[in-house]
Amino acid sequence: MGESKRKPPRRKGMRASLASSRELVFYDDAPVQRKFAQRFAPEIDAFIVAIHEAHVEVEAAGKSWPRVERPQKLLLFLHVALNSLYCSVHFLVSGYIQAAGQQARNYGEACAMAMLLLIDAEWESFASQRERFPAHEAMARVTRKRNATLLSKALGLDLVRWGDFRTINRYYDHHSHAGEFSLALHLNLRTGHTILGGEFDAAKQPEYRDHLARAGGGARSLAALVRQIGLHVATIA
Repeated sequence: MGESKRKPPRRKGMRASLASSRELVFYDDAPVQRKFAQRFAPEIDAFIVAIHEAHVEVEAAGKSWPRVERPQKLLLFLHVALNSLYCSVHFLVSGYIQAAGQQARNYGEACAMAMLLLIDAEWESFASQRERFPAHEAMARVTRKRNATLLSKALGLDLVRWGDFRTINRYYDHHSHAGEFSLALHLNLRTGHTILGGEFDAAKQPEYRDHLARAGGGARSLAALVRQIGLHVATIA
């Protein structure tokens, strides 16, 4: 019989030292990822299928959309949305739930920015302000009456569904702030010990499953958004 593989030592109660600090910076997340793969294989596989479709759409847009500033800037925001979903799920299955939530929040804002840049007035505002443009207000700007009307015609925007999307995005706001909510993200609720780096917390499995489901839905929405915007890029070039 072959030698059994030793499990990596638990980091519960890890003492501060230069060695432990280096271990945390270069920590091998594979053991945590294996736990996610074992418990959430169907959800992870569904996300991979959905994000692949979105990736194909973004890649095709990169090859076919006009190579002028406005469509290319819009495409970059769609790329940010795509990468944010990839990073969100990567962080989740590596045990970094707060970082996963921050990336999910970024996904929503990137989609909103891509939509806004279809609107002449919003593009002019963005082009004149650049880094001063209030991107943190992008999701709310989508619902401004004139913007909502234009996006409804161009993309079939449904304000009720957009409101639901904003509600989910606001949930992830909590992941970006060191408040009461984020305390639970740094506690292993099953064992009661504080978390350093990434861990799998069995008590958070419903939240993990919800996050994976939302990420899969986000990927499907992104693929559809790229296709819809692609119908209009020639008119804004």
